[in-house]
Amino acid sequence: MFYVYVHFTKDELKPFYIGKGKGKRKDDIRNRNRYWNHVVNKHGFVSDILKEFTEEQEALEYEKEMIRFFKEEGFNLANLSTGGDGGGTGVKRTPVEKENLSNLYRGKRFGLDEAQIIIATNKITGQETFMQGNMDIKQNGFNPSHVSKCIRGIRQSHKGFTFRCA
Repeated sequence: MFYVYVHFTKDELKPFYIGKGKGKRKDDIRNRNRYWNHVVNKHGFVSDILKEFTEEQEALEYEKEMIRFFKEEGFNLANLSTGGDGGGTGVKRTPVEKENLSNLYRGKRFGLDEAQIIIATNKITGQETFMQGNMDIKQNGFNPSHVSKCIRGIRQSHKGFTFRCA
């Protein structure tokens, strides 16, 4: 059974993401893009199934229709593609999508600034740890490269923690 789902911001119930999935994908926080993570870190999210399908191709087509519909209605979606590509790893991007992503990242520094305050949140307890710089990150038992990837939305978590800049 496949379905097309929508993610709403938890605080204002505004739709911000449309996806195709099966099983528990609609509630999964793993393998999400940087913009999805930014919205969720700021607002939280709730999910709902828009429609269920027995055939995956039907779900992919409906996903494309819904992304187009919500964008036409003026919603700023975190979807990086127009849908129908199946998501997950190995996503094929069009030349236009590749150029748009390239423009988003051009000129940005991705290393951690030594003056930057990083907040690590335990996924189970919710306890927060504040760190500053790579040495502090290492002393707390984390890999600075993995922490940086979490902050950029490339990884969801590291050693059971999520990370964000203060």
